[in-house]
Amino acid sequence: MFNGLKGKCALFASTVAASLVLAQPASAQVESIKIAAPFGMTGAVGPFAKPYVPALELAIKFINDNGGIKSLGGAPLELLLQDNQSDPKNAVRLLREMKEQGAVVAVAPFASGMVLAAKPVLADLDLPILVPSLARSITEDNANNVIWRISNIDEALVNDAMNMIEHAIKAGDIEVDSIGIVAQAGGAGAPFAAAIEARAKEMGLSVVNIAYDASETRNFGPIVAQLAEADVDIVSGFMYTGDALQFAEAYLLQEWEPSQGFVWMAGAHGEYGFRRELGAETVGWMDAGFAATAGCETMQKFAADYEASYGEPLVGLVPAAPAVIAVIADALERAGSTEPAAIKAALAATDLDYCEHPLYALAGGVRFNANGDNERFVSTIVQHEGELDLIPVWPESVATRAPAWPAR
Repeated sequence: MFNGLKGKCALFASTVAASLVLAQPASAQVESIKIAAPFGMTGAVGPFAKPYVPALELAIKFINDNGGIKSLGGAPLELLLQDNQSDPKNAVRLLREMKEQGAVVAVAPFASGMVLAAKPVLADLDLPILVPSLARSITEDNANNVIWRISNIDEALVNDAMNMIEHAIKAGDIEVDSIGIVAQAGGAGAPFAAAIEARAKEMGLSVVNIAYDASETRNFGPIVAQLAEADVDIVSGFMYTGDALQFAEAYLLQEWEPSQGFVWMAGAHGEYGFRRELGAETVGWMDAGFAATAGCETMQKFAADYEASYGEPLVGLVPAAPAVIAVIADALERAGSTEPAAIKAALAATDLDYCEHPLYALAGGVRFNANGDNERFVSTIVQHEGELDLIPVWPESVATRAPAWPAR
């Protein structure tokens, strides 16, 4: 059934793109292809956005240095970057301004709440946006097909991580009877916690689910004490950077350890900034996220160039940046047009394998379903190693070694 839908999408994409290419032939000179980027460089989203933006800029340079968008006369990509200060109202205002400046597509490591706030505006502007955000609601009622998620929904990412845990249980590598969940009560935390709990119960595990108010919780000692009292075997959940650091500091002050350690979900624990703060204190911890470059020669060079220029490794959310640019460049090349209808039709027909495009190195590849979710995305789980390293350990297709248990 899907193959038929995919064929129809591809036919629609090629038909629309072809008709628009007649109006804007491949030989036409487009001065530049503007990409709206109203990022939260300061505020709560800052720790995610700051390392992400240099990766976007480096990926755009790669495309431009290799001839730009050839079907549009070699037009270069141009990033319209401004700080939204992690404020949804600012993000919405900037999107409108950038559309007026000629933006034809947008990108964002917005927090899920900001993407949701921007949805009506994006639909009104008919401005396609590519995001790595994970909340299911982002692509529900995706008006005018403007949101394209290069990852999948939070539940799918949780299942990837729980598959790894279940595999280790069945292989006899670990014994797990219980799991503790610590997540923000609002925002992205709640759906992650619900998905972890649902899958854990399917696996026959007992669950201690602790939700906290991110605006009020500064002392995580009582939460760690609650986990210790239940003596859970694994701790999981979702946190932003400030909370993750405070939780880790509270945990390190106590003597209790979960027998099999920590497997976090797509939050701050897989970011280099978290490791830099705590160094060797969190060796063994795992996080399910985006990082994958193994086996991609061009991406390994890209990662080396990124680290040389920015001073940090290409880990955490950051590999999603070149992946986003790869998908945009691929769609523009096939569309041969900057018209929204042609770009969206080309996005709908996207079908890339892992490493098929020089900048696409997320496990699984990319193919969007009817909601705009990447149904082929597979989360890459990294494990803390040494002083600062984050090592891909799952899935096997991108892992550089097997997971080391216990994860602590």
